[in-house]
Amino acid sequence: MLKILEDFTNERREEEIEVKQDAYQEFINYQLLAANIKQVNSIYMLECTYNNENEANKDHKYKTYTNNVRNLETDGEDNILDEEESLEQDSNS
Repeated sequence: MLKILEDFTNERREEEIEVKQDAYQEFINYQLLAANIKQVNSIYMLECTYNNENEANKDHKYKTYTNNVRNLETDGEDNILDEEESLEQDSNS
């Protein structure tokens, strides 16, 4: 009887150890999953920041380009008008 009780107790301990090991392994898996999610989230946030800065930079470059083109166009028109006015003044003189 004592041997049966001892075997039963040992089996229960082994089962408890297995359950604890399984629970610990599951806990580790969840921790790894959480770490991976945090890492992916960090990478995503970095990509979003980079893309936003890149878009802002593109927008700034486009605005600068259009302003420069506009300035060149108006400067060119002003120069043409100035040349026409100077030619008129020369012909009137």
